[in-house]
Amino acid sequence: MRLAAIYIDTHEYLSQQPLVINLGGRYDYKFAKAGSEVFITKKLNENYIENFFDQTNLKSRLLNINAVVGENGAGKSSVFDSIRSIFIDNPFALPINNTFLFFETENESELKVASNIYDVGRGNISFVSLQDDLIIEAKRSNSICQTIYYSPHFDFKYNPNFDNIDNYDISFDKLLEEDLDDLENKKPNQSGWNYSPSQELLFKNSIRQLLFSNSDLVKKEGIFKELFDFPEFGEARLVIRGYKEEREWNTPSAFRPGLKILKAKLKKELDDWYTIRVFKSPGRVSNQIEINKYILKRYIIRDLISVLERQMEKANSYLSEGVLEYESFERESYRLEAYDSFLLFINNSFIQFGDQKLKAFDEPTIKLLLAKLYNAIDEIDKEENVENQMMVIEGKDAIEILTLQRKFLTTLFHYYSIFQGKSAEKVLAKSDKIEGFINYMSSSRKLSSGENALLNLFSRLYNFLTTNLVNDSRFFKNSETYIILLDEADLGFHPVWKKKFVNTLALTLPYFFEQLDSTPDIQIIFSTHDPLTLSDLPNKNIVYISKNLETLETEVLDYGNPQRPGKSFAANITNLLSDSFFIKDGLIGDFAKQKIEETIKWIDKQKNTSKRDKNFQNELEHHKKIVSIIDEKIIKLKLSEMIAEVEGNNDFQKKMYDDEIAYLIKKRQDLN
Repeated sequence: MRLAAIYIDTHEYLSQQPLVINLGGRYDYKFAKAGSEVFITKKLNENYIENFFDQTNLKSRLLNINAVVGENGAGKSSVFDSIRSIFIDNPFALPINNTFLFFETENESELKVASNIYDVGRGNISFVSLQDDLIIEAKRSNSICQTIYYSPHFDFKYNPNFDNIDNYDISFDKLLEEDLDDLENKKPNQSGWNYSPSQELLFKNSIRQLLFSNSDLVKKEGIFKELFDFPEFGEARLVIRGYKEEREWNTPSAFRPGLKILKAKLKKELDDWYTIRVFKSPGRVSNQIEINKYILKRYIIRDLISVLERQMEKANSYLSEGVLEYESFERESYRLEAYDSFLLFINNSFIQFGDQKLKAFDEPTIKLLLAKLYNAIDEIDKEENVENQMMVIEGKDAIEILTLQRKFLTTLFHYYSIFQGKSAEKVLAKSDKIEGFINYMSSSRKLSSGENALLNLFSRLYNFLTTNLVNDSRFFKNSETYIILLDEADLGFHPVWKKKFVNTLALTLPYFFEQLDSTPDIQIIFSTHDPLTLSDLPNKNIVYISKNLETLETEVLDYGNPQRPGKSFAANITNLLSDSFFIKDGLIGDFAKQKIEETIKWIDKQKNTSKRDKNFQNELEHHKKIVSIIDEKIIKLKLSEMIAEVEGNNDFQKKMYDDEIAYLIKKRQDLN
């Protein structure tokens, strides 16, 4: 289904009058409101091309790409919020509005309507077709599709009650909130200081970027390498940090004695670190690197246990259903070190209901994760690369470790749903989520702000889909259609990347959604201030909005509006820039314009004055210098001509022409 039109009946911030937005679908739609009825007519969009943006031939099809354009304050983000309002948990947390989305289906005569299911009490609206070949589905439903909202801005977009209003929000605001959500419960660093919010954000964002850049999506498909030169991540710094100690309220009773034994073993082994010291000479330890490795390995077990406890303590479940043969465990683990005792504990921990008995934890993944961590530590040969809670290792090893950690966490999410089956439709509760104990940051490769902006867009979308909508990480139900709302996502991009923006979205985003079981259709709507991206869109796919300076309400410039720019697709960038919708009063900066105007005023003044004052020569040289640095040749040569009239000779004018000729000759030589 393709989103073809949006009808916003009223909006607390945008307008008290209905707003109609056409999105360049198979038909253009008109809405006329009379009382509580809205009459709809349609007209064939003669410029519509089927599958115009679908370049991948995947099951997940890209149905359309649209842009929303308007100056600051016109209401672009509010339009996005109106669309999102249909799918949020708490509609009263957003501005009051009645928004309706109209979808074209395979049946060309049918329009399906998605609207906020909480519309009751806000006004009753009926949609009436005035044409026999237009059928409007009577049922309004928000289950037709789902939005995913991305914005790189930090704009404090919170509602007064701080409710969790949009589960599909991957904007910087939302990620900031989620990334810092559990910070207060994390252990401090080895010096006893808490990690700062900026360090926590760096850890989380770096992991997202690394796992995306090294995912099968990037490595196997190869599409990203063709479009962008993503940086190779070199050495990686892994920081080990678990959760603070908690009281055992909800951990199964049978597990508690075993955990107590493990913690006691770890404490003793950590207290005995000095016993492995080797002295080269009195007072000089010669094996500090081995001591650091010894301590780090035990911190890993300690912090991994804290993750398990954190998950078990989340809910009052399985208190009496936990099974661990304590006497056997105590006897067998007596002569074992903490590492082997921990694996023994994991191997013998069960949850049992009647005859059903399942392992509480994913032993194979945990064992593999620990083996990979220990092997990486053993291979470190520089003392500065290993500390009590940190190690610097090869990037490829870090990727394997972080991938295993994600697998470990995914299985841990299901701790509370062990006996609820593994149906494809099983949706986990958000409270089941827990964070890991291994944090990552690049040790050698630093990204530019532009590279960060690009990677953030892709890695956050990839992370959201793979941790919320895929297989065992299904926290939300899949939808048949996803509308991707990108609110100025090209912010910080280099102009070359902006030029690639639309093509990149068309070539890559379907692969993201192809990973989902439902292989949904997708549609992209982005807002922008940059005309470079608009040259890739048919004009009817662009939504131009403006603010009426008299009423202070938002207006949508429909296709017949004379103020609406009429050209976009494959249009020259200069023509797009010169459109008054983007830049009023010319294409040069205000400061340069002011300097040129000062020169023109000075020339006009000299033309109307018969007597030169004592400052004439200095002022003349000043304005000559201004003219000489102007790079727009028509303005430059015209001003040099005007100065020649004032000066009474054409020496300066001739020099400007000679310079321009020399520039053109050199340019031609360079091309040859």
